[in-house]
Amino acid sequence: MLYKDYDIREFHIIDDFFNFDLKRVINICKGIIKNKMKIKISFPNGLRADRMDKETLIWLRKAGRYKINYAIETASPRIQKLIKKNLNLEKATHYINETSKLGIITFGFFMFGFPTETVDEMVKTISFAVHSKLDTAKFFKVIAFKNTQLENYTSKKLLSYQQSLQFVNTTAFYDETINFSDIPTETLNSIILNAHQQFYFRLGRVLRIIMKYRKFEAIKRLCAVYSYVLAKKRENKEPQVIY
Repeated sequence: MLYKDYDIREFHIIDDFFNFDLKRVINICKGIIKNKMKIKISFPNGLRADRMDKETLIWLRKAGRYKINYAIETASPRIQKLIKKNLNLEKATHYINETSKLGIITFGFFMFGFPTETVDEMVKTISFAVHSKLDTAKFFKVIAFKNTQLENYTSKKLLSYQQSLQFVNTTAFYDETINFSDIPTETLNSIILNAHQQFYFRLGRVLRIIMKYRKFEAIKRLCAVYSYVLAKKRENKEPQVIY
């Protein structure tokens, strides 16, 4: 109906576990192809990289997928257990590589500031992102949403946090939030800034972005990232080198 009646040609699927049942995903792709729908598909919210396989990626590309976001969060196995995500990091790396080889734009989500998280664990996450085949990435501070285990775990710090957190029921994941880790906030901010610097200030990645995105869009995205880094540098002076 959207395709025929409203001439929609690009679809963003908001489903964290869309690739839980890979046979279902392939059948959806076959249906799109069978009906000769010339569309573009993106998964902007982040799928599980360790629940992917090459056959599914090929079918998704045939059906029109041009971009996939992978929600990695952390490269620390300990933190993966703590947040009960338990992502298989080895598989995630493999299928990020496979996605990139197929010419699909790959984006990664990462978070910093989990309770008990150490600087070394954060550096490990930066290293994972930097040396991966991800084309683009975003590095966030951890947010404790209401009625979650993280909210209970960090209840003392949330007393002041909840007074300023009015967007908690929205999708504003990028807003500045309280620091739930034991690392000084200034250091955490520096780590997040360094993560963006280390990730985007690499010639190979810049060239991949230009090749995969339309030229104008690529330049616009790169300018946005570099403007962000420079603005943060002005705020925090020169960031502490941690990686």
